[in-house]
Amino acid sequence: MIDGCGDRLMSQHYSRQGIHFHYPDGWTIEENHSDEGYSASISPDEDDPIGAGFWSINRIPIEDDLTAQEVADEVLQAFVDEYDDIDVYPAVEPIAHRHAIGYDVDFVCLELTNTAHIRVLPMGSELLLLLTQFTDYESEELQSLLQEVTNSLSCSLDAGMAET
Repeated sequence: MIDGCGDRLMSQHYSRQGIHFHYPDGWTIEENHSDEGYSASISPDEDDPIGAGFWSINRIPIEDDLTAQEVADEVLQAFVDEYDDIDVYPAVEPIAHRHAIGYDVDFVCLELTNTAHIRVLPMGSELLLLLTQFTDYESEELQSLLQEVTNSLSCSLDAGMAET
């Protein structure tokens, strides 16, 4: 258990598929297994007043020399195709002791300004795609909690991932 933001503790620990992170008690977790990879996402329960943002992680096998930049660009293109009013800012940050690249995206949907953080990092023969999203009316506490989840991320080498 690690300290979170405000009165919330990061009391839950996720550890599957070589992916490990902490998240707040009372949040919902969903997993998806497919031929294209593995994903997990967390979000506050719908009755939680903190907001409806989310954090997700996807394990993507590298095929045909797929790069982290190509994945980040593809996700960004989905936002560009979907929303007319969009601002994009390139982003680089260390995540799980790796060099993550991506974008910060501000866009308008249903008259609300939304922010998405797209990050992609290499993990041996795979890529990890992280996506967080929240609206401008949601609390700073939610935004901070989503960042704390990202900060707590680690990956096991015994699940087919190698250090790069």
